[in-house]
Amino acid sequence: MSDFERCSELRDWRRAHAGDLPGQSSDNEYERSLARWYSKASQRQHRALSSRPSERQLTPDETAHLDSIVRIAIESPAAAPVSDFERCSELRDWRRAHAGDLPGQSSDNEYERSLARWYSKASQRQHRALSSRPSERQLTPDETAHLNSIVRIAIESPAAAPVELRRKRLRRKSSSSADDDSGSGWWEEFWNSDSD
Repeated sequence: MSDFERCSELRDWRRAHAGDLPGQSSDNEYERSLARWYSKASQRQHRALSSRPSERQLTPDETAHLDSIVRIAIESPAAAPVSDFERCSELRDWRRAHAGDLPGQSSDNEYERSLARWYSKASQRQHRALSSRPSERQLTPDETAHLNSIVRIAIESPAAAPVELRRKRLRRKSSSSADDDSGSGWWEEFWNSDSD
């Protein structure tokens, strides 16, 4: 693959990842590969790394192309970074769809891992910036409050309610149906009842 093609891949990566450069310590093989290429290409702007064709010095045109991609501000609306508010909404939707569980970083599902990594970093970003990168800035007070409200919510599904709340409801329903000889409908009432 030519250096111009790799530059295009780097540009596409930055657009898809809020302007961030790929990381060499990522779990994603493609991201690591692109990060290694970029690291070597940056060195190859000034000198050849070896006599191998893939490690030759970049031409002035290739150097200018690489520089233009690294220095650009990502402006395309389709490439706009996903805001922290949008990721909070994704986290809320995830919790609703998964009985209140938070996404896991060791999941086989790429989307779940991505959301878990974002949540882990966002939790830290409530108190401080992780770096000078735009995607690692400190959260605003509004973003922090929004994230906390999503993490603390009791998911509306009764099955996802905290165990203690479910036990409390069950005890309440059990004692009220003990007074009622029929005992019918308490289970349905339990599942359909509002929280205390």
